[in-house]
Amino acid sequence: MSRVWALVLALWLVPSTLLADGFPALYSVTGVPSDDVLNVRAFPDADASLLGYLEPGATGVEVVGLSETGRWGQVNMVERAGWVSMHYMKRDAGPDWFSGAAPLSCLGTEPFWSFDAALPGAGVTFSTPDGQFALQTRPDALPGTAFARTLALPLRGGAEGIAVVRAQSCFDNMSDRAYGLSVLLYFTDTAAGYSGCCRLHGG
Repeated sequence: MSRVWALVLALWLVPSTLLADGFPALYSVTGVPSDDVLNVRAFPDADASLLGYLEPGATGVEVVGLSETGRWGQVNMVERAGWVSMHYMKRDAGPDWFSGAAPLSCLGTEPFWSFDAALPGAGVTFSTPDGQFALQTRPDALPGTAFARTLALPLRGGAEGIAVVRAQSCFDNMSDRAYGLSVLLYFTDTAAGYSGCCRLHGG
């Protein structure tokens, strides 16, 4: 694993396009009357076209990042991204994603793959069109940092490797969704790696 850890350290030193501090994160809709909804708009503007809405009291809504003014938050509606007024959004109680205590769902293309990490437990599932296998990681051995906003997940079980998750704008090339986390995944028995995007469970 020494070569893999050397790669992780190198990745930590590479500058990335960072989102606003504290994002992505899960939020709840608050202050919206029970007979009303929170509109999701195509752009961070009250006059922008409607994409959909969030129900009053909705929880576990992933806010990917903020507009330049900080008054709008970017969320995803099925297969595309939109914007909601942050005046009606309250952050859910819970750990930051880089603490290693927040469940993540990741995916990528070329080839298609998915990666579900049920953190802070030890359950990780990696899937491709050829099948899937279970992996484990030690929650007490997850090197995460708020400064670089990076999380490394050492993996073992069905295969041995490491996943490096970073705060970085990301797109899956299959939809118009926006992601706030990118991931690089490597297994020690192959030189090939996997790249993709991640979201917080509930988003």
